[in-house]
Parts: sequence; C-alpha cells; structure tokens
Amino acid sequence: MDPGLLGLAPDPALRLRRLQKMVAKSIRALVYGYALSRNPRSAMFDTILSVDDLDFMTEEFRPLAASGTRRSWLSRSSGICEQGVAQLKKLIARSGIATSADLIAYLQESLRIQDDRRSELAAIAPAREDKVAVRTMLARLGRALSLDRVTLGKLDSSLSEQAFKSWLRENARFRFALKADALELGSRPCGRYFDPTTYVS
Repeated sequence: MDPGLLGLAPDPALRLRRLQKMVAKSIRALVYGYALSRNPRSAMFDTILSVDDLDFMTEEFRPLAASGTRRSWLSRSSGICEQGVAQLKKLIARSGIATSADLIAYLQESLRIQDDRRSELAAIAPAREDKVAVRTMLARLGRALSLDRVTLGKLDSSLSEQAFKSWLRENARFRFALKADALELGSRPCGRYFDPTTYVS
C-alpha cells in the first residue's frame, strides 16, 4: 500500500489513507455485519484487486448519486486529462533524447503542457463536497511542477547524477499520490493522466 514497496520514496500519508479504508471495511464487515457491495465507490466494495480499486473507493457505505456540479467537474476534468495524456504521448513519440539539450527541450515542453492542464483544472468549479480534495490535488500538482522547474533549471549546470535520480524518485512519488487523489475524486481519466506508467511503452 506504500510506494516504498515499489522502490519509490515512501509516502506515509498515502499508506495511511489506504490502511484506514481497509481497516474500516474489515470492522464494518466483521463487527457490524455490513454486507459487501458491488459498487466500486462504496467503502464495502467486494472486489479489491489493486491499490487503484482501493483509491477509487470512498468512505461511504452507500455513496449518493453524484450531484450535477460533481458530474460536470468529472466530465470536464476527464476531457482535460485525456487531452493531457494524448499530448504527452505525442511529445514522447517525437522526442529523440540523445543529448542533455534534447532532455532539457523535452522537459520544457512537458512542463508547458502540464502547466496548461493544471490551469484548466483549476478553472473548473468543484462540487462543494469535493472542494478540499480538489484543492489538495491541485496544490500537490503545483508542488510537483515546482520541483520539476527547479530540477530543469539545474540540468545544464549543477545537477549531479545522484540529485537527478533523487528527483526521478520524488517525481514518481508525487505522481502516484496525484493518481490516488484523482481516483478518490472518482476520475479514472485523471488517474491515468497522473500515472507515470501510462507513458511507458
């Protein structure tokens, strides 16, 4: 349940979120006799096959139907994230990285795309019940992009190989946490957009 098990930087907060869901589900089932559910958003979802399934679950036993504002946010954010996936995949396909200059050019364009998508996501009004979660996700994305900008600024000067590897690990930790944020909000397309494995052929 912790990215540290995948060789990435540990994320205690993400591990705790997932652990709380599993413990709450077990207590409800074993102590209070709650029935399992086929609803993947239910806290009692019966088929957890991966951490993605766990992240997609809410803390509600019987999740209410999404409000109009939530449906609108999910629809619009999904379109933005799907566009981001397409743009980043095209960038990867056309970027032959043979030199440090190639890498810098690639990262600059990647940052531009991600900054644009973040601005578009920030412009969508979330449902009242999702405001804190959306704000948290966007703040985390902002920190991830800030880290990328700092690293990019050092690429052609003072960045050591060890520091570059450290950035790669921290970047991956941010991305998997963002994926979990998106899934908890109910957006599989944004989960896919943030997931680093989406871009691995």
